[in-house]
Amino acid sequence: MALAIYEPTVTEGGEWAIPVDPKSFEYLRTLAERGSPVAVDWKPFEVRLLRKQGGRSWKESDCPWLGSHFMVLRPAAVAAFSEFLGDDAELLPLHCADADLTLLNAWRLLNALDLSLSDVVKLPGDDRIIKVKSYRFDDKVIDGHTMFRLSAMPSGSMFIQGSVVNAAQRASLRRVSFKLASQAEAPPFRLPTARTSVSIADMAAVPDEELWSILFHALIPRVTGTRDDEYAVVKSWTKGLQMVWATQLVDDEVNNGGFNQYFFNSSGQFAMEAIEGFELIGAHERAALVSRAVDQLFRDAPRLRQFYEQRTMEAFMESYSHTDLGAIDEAWFNAPEFFTPRTRYIRENPEQFVIRPA
Repeated sequence: MALAIYEPTVTEGGEWAIPVDPKSFEYLRTLAERGSPVAVDWKPFEVRLLRKQGGRSWKESDCPWLGSHFMVLRPAAVAAFSEFLGDDAELLPLHCADADLTLLNAWRLLNALDLSLSDVVKLPGDDRIIKVKSYRFDDKVIDGHTMFRLSAMPSGSMFIQGSVVNAAQRASLRRVSFKLASQAEAPPFRLPTARTSVSIADMAAVPDEELWSILFHALIPRVTGTRDDEYAVVKSWTKGLQMVWATQLVDDEVNNGGFNQYFFNSSGQFAMEAIEGFELIGAHERAALVSRAVDQLFRDAPRLRQFYEQRTMEAFMESYSHTDLGAIDEAWFNAPEFFTPRTRYIRENPEQFVIRPA
C-alpha cells in the first residue's frame, strides 16, 4: 500500500497568523529554498492573530493558519509534533503579543515526486513546475522522512506522513486540518462538505455569522477554468452574488498575504466587482481602499509585471520587494467592518442570493 502523504489545509473558522511585515513572506521563501536547518541564523519576525473583525470571528486554533508551506504551532501542537522532527524539520520561535507561537519548518527537500504518474503544469518551453494537480510520490525516496518539501517546488507545500496526522488526532488538537495529497488508501482528514445550492429557507435557517459562508462556499465549485472562464461565470450571477464573491475574495486574500497576493492571484481580476460590491452594501471606506490599491497596482506595474507574468511561487515571493501595496494592508485591517452591512443587505434582498443546483 502506498504511503498516506498529507499537506496542511486551512480550517474553516480557525484563527490565522498574519506576519505584521509583508516582507516576512520573502524571508520565508528564502528559508524554504535552503534545504537545510536555519536555526543558527534565524531571525524571529512578528505575527498577529486574526480572531475578530467586525461581525466575523475566528476561534482559537492549535495551528493558526499561515499557509501550507509552513505551520504555526501553539504549545499543544509543539508537544504533539516534536517527536516527528528527526533530521527533517525544526522549531523556530515567533514574536506574537497574544500567544506563544512557534514556526514548524520542514526543511528537508526530497526528489519524491513521481513525474510519470503525477499531473503537473509546467511553464511553456521550461521544465519548471508551477502547479501540481495531483500528486504521486516515490515511497522509496520518502523512506522514513516524516516531513519534507519537494525539491522541484521548494517554496510550495510541506508534506507529512500519516503518522503525524494520527498524532494530531490523538492529541485532540483544535481546528487543525490536513488533506490527503497522495492517492494512498486513506481518507481525507477533517474536510468540510460544502452546500451545492442555497434557498431562501436555507438562508433564513442559519445565524448571521454563517450566512456569508453558506453562500460563498456554494459558489466555489462553480468557478473553474481559465481566468477568463472564471470571470465569465461570476459575471453571469446576480449583483448580489457577485458582491458576496468579490468582497470575500479580497478580504481573504489581503488578510492572508496582503493586496500584493490579491492581485497576483486570479482573485484580483474581481477588484472592480469588489468596489461595486462594497458600495452596494454601503461599505464606502472598504470600496475606497480597493480603489486605492488598484491605483497603486498601476503605479507599480512596470516593476511588478515580470514577476506576475512568471506565475511561479518564487516570482510571487520576490514581487513583495517591488511594490508599495503593503502600505495599504494595515489600513485594510483597521477599516470599519463590512460583515454587518453585508449581512443586512442579504437579509433584506434574499431573492438575489438564491443559488440553484448546478
